Amino acid sequence: MSAPEVVLEGKIILAGEFHDVCIGIDDGLITVIGKDLKGDRHIDMSRFLILPGGVDIHTHMREPGYTHKEDLYSGTMAAALGGTTTILDMPNTNPPANTYVALEEKMSMASWNSNVDFGLYAGLTPSANVSVLAELALGYKIYMAGTTNAPPITQDEIAELMANDDLAGKVVAFHAEDPLLFGDEENTGLATHDRNRSAKAENSAIQFLSTLDTKAILHVTHVTNAEGLAMCGGMSTEVSPHHLFLNMEHGIQQFAKVLPPIRNEETRHGLFSAFAQGSVGIVASDHAPHTLEEKGEDFGEAPAGLPGVETRIPLMLAMAKKADIPLGLVQETCCRNPAQLFNIPKGQIELGYDADLAVYDMGDIRTIRTDDLHYKCGWTPFEGHEAIFPKLVMLHGEIIAKDGEMELERIGRRVEQRD
Repeated sequence: MSAPEVVLEGKIILAGEFHDVCIGIDDGLITVIGKDLKGDRHIDMSRFLILPGGVDIHTHMREPGYTHKEDLYSGTMAAALGGTTTILDMPNTNPPANTYVALEEKMSMASWNSNVDFGLYAGLTPSANVSVLAELALGYKIYMAGTTNAPPITQDEIAELMANDDLAGKVVAFHAEDPLLFGDEENTGLATHDRNRSAKAENSAIQFLSTLDTKAILHVTHVTNAEGLAMCGGMSTEVSPHHLFLNMEHGIQQFAKVLPPIRNEETRHGLFSAFAQGSVGIVASDHAPHTLEEKGEDFGEAPAGLPGVETRIPLMLAMAKKADIPLGLVQETCCRNPAQLFNIPKGQIELGYDADLAVYDMGDIRTIRTDDLHYKCGWTPFEGHEAIFPKLVMLHGEIIAKDGEMELERIGRRVEQRD
């Protein structure tokens, strides 16, 4: 057997324990894992932790239509520098990605501009041609309460859509809120925002989803409360760092305005406890940036959404360093599980998987500062929080980022599902 092209040496996590290994890489794939491997090129990271490249299945990179907020190039640069090597982008762009033509145009943009690998969601509407969309879409998205460029869909329409056999084995992600339970208070702050779009509205939507007769794989995005999680049953679940780490008392008001809302501390704590106990499958950023000027409007006028793709894994690793959560849980929820949901060869350090890897110094805990991040929008809701950022990031066995700087750009590819 010939020597690998590249050997990356470091520590990996197996069954909750650290193991010293060498990872051999050929043609962008992991081809051998062992001890004392020799390769044409040896990268010595023996003192540091190697994780699979992160997989973030919930991003809004804002291209096309809203590139003043973010674009595929800037957003995927931020992803790479936060240890994420694969993103899945949501369809509520302008035009919305709910037709073959719109998906094809967006795929072309990503192919030219992405710094990490990517997949696209198609927006599902009552008139959607599912089999045609499947040629380009990795998954589908339904906004039960509607959002920008995605009008609401009634429960009867959802039930009819989910009965479509063309969705068999396909992931359908839901923004789960029941608009019939929304309040109508004047939206003046996070407390009224929470009351208007309460956990009851969220849980009502989840309860409805649990009754659907479908062959699709149902995925509930950004669950905000432990009761809702418990109602998800056999469905796939996702939480976002802003719901795990922020509460409505943090004082950042419209900069934490998001859908579904940030909840009170009791609810946040319950969600975090459920996550720490392994009740959640996936952590996704719901990266949805708006400019400082837009977020600086009065609360009622400010758009909902916040940036998070660059800080998702670094925040989770800092919590693991403090022993608030198991380190293995970060690997599972940020890397392995999201890749497995979509059946893509990512998220694991295993033979035959893509050599997408990120190296971390677990002793290098930093304070998050906006000036150190790479979002086009120019702010973060996690200012002052602790984080551990990667020292080195590889995509397809190539070093794309090192010590907080990009080394190689625009080599992202469309992700393909495993056979």
